[in-house]
Amino acid sequence: MRRRLSSQNDEGDWMKGWGDPIELLVNIQPATGQYLSTLYGDKLPRMKSLKYQGDDIVENRDEKAGLCIGVPKDSEPDYTVTSIMTYSDHLNILATRNEGVSMNGSRD
Repeated sequence: MRRRLSSQNDEGDWMKGWGDPIELLVNIQPATGQYLSTLYGDKLPRMKSLKYQGDDIVENRDEKAGLCIGVPKDSEPDYTVTSIMTYSDHLNILATRNEGVSMNGSRD
């Protein structure tokens, strides 16, 4: 996971980038189901469902964080966290594939 960072350059323009990689152990599955299909429609084939137990991801903080699922950890993330749902012993995370990121992590 790489958190989204915003900083201001010398000219006052806001720059967006990614923080340092944080290694996570997650269970990754295709996003499926009638409820998700109703919510996300045509986007669902480009989405993953992740199960996570730990303290590195927090609801209401890490939405829009980048995930490097099929690319090297230091590259442009190929997925973005869409939603985080907290349960008593784990988090359910939905992630959407980023358009234009190739398998080596660069922008097409």
